[in-house]
Amino acid sequence: RSEYDVEDVASPSQKVMSRRTVLQRRQRLQALLPDAKEVMDRLRGGSEGFSDSEKQRVGATFLRFRVPDSHDVHKEDLCAILKHLGYVHVEQSIVEGIATKISEYATMEYNDFMDFMGRYSVHEQEQFRKKFDEFDEDGNGELDIEEIIKYVSHLGYTPLRNTICEAMDLVDINGDGALQFEELVLLMHLYR
Repeated sequence: RSEYDVEDVASPSQKVMSRRTVLQRRQRLQALLPDAKEVMDRLRGGSEGFSDSEKQRVGATFLRFRVPDSHDVHKEDLCAILKHLGYVHVEQSIVEGIATKISEYATMEYNDFMDFMGRYSVHEQEQFRKKFDEFDEDGNGELDIEEIIKYVSHLGYTPLRNTICEAMDLVDINGDGALQFEELVLLMHLYR
């Protein structure tokens, strides 16, 4: 399959929507988040590293933040780079720790930068899981609207109920009114 299917995120009791409705939801999601399949593949471990389109986007960002007349970016710009790319779990101490393991210098060349980005992507994915579990107050493996509002607030966004409902409608592929972990990751990629 070229797109992830409802069976991938829904339990048997949750498969209540018609096939047509599920397909319509997937088409809307695909239109808003063209790399949804890539996001899901990387999340599930089915794709090593970045896709070609992600490499292009990250490479263009490297060029944008590159030190003039050099082939490097400053480590002190890494937080700004991550935020520019839409990462939500950006902590200075974590960024510095990962960057220091890769290079002892104040700047990073392209290959070191791509290594950093790969490691930081893994870190963010771990943070998504940790925060998901933390905000899943009832422990049912999904976040309802109230839990999502708390989660989004914790990230520093001002969650408007209507906006959250619209976003949930797009990523809630199985239509159960709550988001499983993978659907939450898609929601956060929409926010990027």
